[in-house]
Amino acid sequence: MATKTYVDKTGLLYFWGRVKEWVTGRIPTKTSQLENDSRFITASDVPDGATASTTLPKADGTAAVGVETAFARGDHVHPSDTTKVDKVTGKGLSSNDYTAAEKEKLSGIAAGATKTELCTDISKNASSDTYAATPKAVAAYVASMVSGVYKPSGSLDISVLPPPGLSVLGCVYNATTDFTTTDKFVEGAGKAYPAGTNVVCVCINTVYLWDVLAGFIDLSKYVAADDLTPIPDSEIEAIVV
Repeated sequence: MATKTYVDKTGLLYFWGRVKEWVTGRIPTKTSQLENDSRFITASDVPDGATASTTLPKADGTAAVGVETAFARGDHVHPSDTTKVDKVTGKGLSSNDYTAAEKEKLSGIAAGATKTELCTDISKNASSDTYAATPKAVAAYVASMVSGVYKPSGSLDISVLPPPGLSVLGCVYNATTDFTTTDKFVEGAGKAYPAGTNVVCVCINTVYLWDVLAGFIDLSKYVAADDLTPIPDSEIEAIVV
């Protein structure tokens, strides 16, 4: 028959004594009296020389269990956590960083200022008080208003006619030589005109072009009415016989 073993009172006391030795070496401070009984660890079981930590309490770090065995004194103080942001009632946090430049920009907006929309066609918003016209829109509107006002500007060779634009809008020039139009003319390219023809700069749908007004017509190849005499009947008879 197999022999069975057990732990008797003497063995149990020995085992518990060994546990006390093991635990005592790992408790970092003296404990309060638990119970005046040999079965429990008492304050006298903890060495008087238990070491307190000399490391300053940590902050602003990543949470970790730690491996140090030294204890912290009851009056130890943790430094402030500079990485946290206190919650303010009624306010939330945003992923957008509000910069000093943005604050300065907002501070420059006058109290009561309202939004102003840009207008690119004054003719459609001429009566509005909430639109601000772009420079291009102003130039086009002025051009359309003065396009019918002609300014005699002298005579010149059409070959040196300046490019059509706002600076010559309404200017009328008399051509000193015969010329042929280009794509800068309302009439299109390839039209021939004699010397003495007048051209004016106009604006059509924001596009500046030269427009032929009038000129001298050469009638030297034509016969005047006073120089014509009717054919007598005798000549007509000769033709039809």
